[in-house]
Amino acid sequence: MKQADPDDVSFDLMCLKNSCDNDGFTYLSVAFYYIHLHIDEDFGKVLLEKLSISHSEFISCHNWNFDQFKYALGSYFYELPSFPSDDDQENDAPSPDATLTNSVCVDASFEPGTEVLINDQKYTLLESIGRGQRSIVYLAKSDNKDRPDVCIKTTSTVSLSPAEIDQLVNEVTLLKQSDYKDRVVKIFDWENGQGTFYVVMELGEKDLLHYIYQMHLSNRHFLKSEQYHLPKHVIIYIWGEMVYCLAALHMNGVLHLDIKLDNFILVGGMIKLVDLGTSQRFLGDESRVFSEHNLATVSYMAPERAKSLMNPQCQVKIGKRTDIWSLGICLYILLYGRLPFDKNLSDSDKTKLLLNDSWQPAFPERPQDHVLFHSLKRCLTRDYEKRARAEELISILNQ
Repeated sequence: MKQADPDDVSFDLMCLKNSCDNDGFTYLSVAFYYIHLHIDEDFGKVLLEKLSISHSEFISCHNWNFDQFKYALGSYFYELPSFPSDDDQENDAPSPDATLTNSVCVDASFEPGTEVLINDQKYTLLESIGRGQRSIVYLAKSDNKDRPDVCIKTTSTVSLSPAEIDQLVNEVTLLKQSDYKDRVVKIFDWENGQGTFYVVMELGEKDLLHYIYQMHLSNRHFLKSEQYHLPKHVIIYIWGEMVYCLAALHMNGVLHLDIKLDNFILVGGMIKLVDLGTSQRFLGDESRVFSEHNLATVSYMAPERAKSLMNPQCQVKIGKRTDIWSLGICLYILLYGRLPFDKNLSDSDKTKLLLNDSWQPAFPERPQDHVLFHSLKRCLTRDYEKRARAEELISILNQ
């Protein structure tokens, strides 16, 4: 029986849990658990081959669903005792360990056709179009002629602490109080209802991660492709939109703190930022704040943020350029179709690299993309003080 280092397994499971976006991701998380703790080495290798993915790439499988997972495993699926059968009506995978409990929100789920009243406005929930750690996003209709089609994010507050509820209020407050020049998704309304927190938002088509998946290979092979090439004009358009989105946020004194491709959505041909759940306000042009949240996505995390993750008791100062590093990871994926880490690295190993002052991402140069290549290197500069700001990235784009 293969036994992995319990600390590494616990760390990676925590990262998986914090990055969980949907049911399929939860199934992959549980599979990861069995590969490391409950399955012999040969079975684990076969399982990884069947999934066509290494455990360190689980965080990239945001669009997997249960049927895809089951199909990929074939007969090996039935050797995993903690997965639900076809008749199981629950949306969440059974938890073999306390670390996976509640990794997908089910308390805020509603049947299609359910009518909800939010500040005296009636909405009909049509279908679920997204999931987060604690929330479910629904396509919804209202009788408001100005905005008949919206999306509504529902979050169960039954088991949340007052501080966690304050965090939900903080997100909608940040979204509604500032003028982001149409670069951040609009919030139309919100209410802390009986056991459920509702946020009514403008409807987007898809996030950038899924958009890129659809333009290229199947989603489970995207970040592994050696033949990845996104057209230059597409990259420049997407990159420019992302830079202006982040610049608008920073101009309003807000740090995002969880920049990644799936936190940008397409809305009517524009790209906008979403999910300000971990965002914080700051004062002054270069003021720095103490991080209170460690739930950032490891693969997009800046070196200074990694210090906080490895030592939660350590209050690490972060600022606008912390977001810039994460934006640079987005550009890296757009340019090369992969993350700037070896595909076999676990999240704990990635964090160790980020903490290693001598480590720097490799930049395979593409001569025809000088502007993009220069922007990339300015974003992924390890030294916070030497890293670019959004204003510099805009200047490079305008050259």
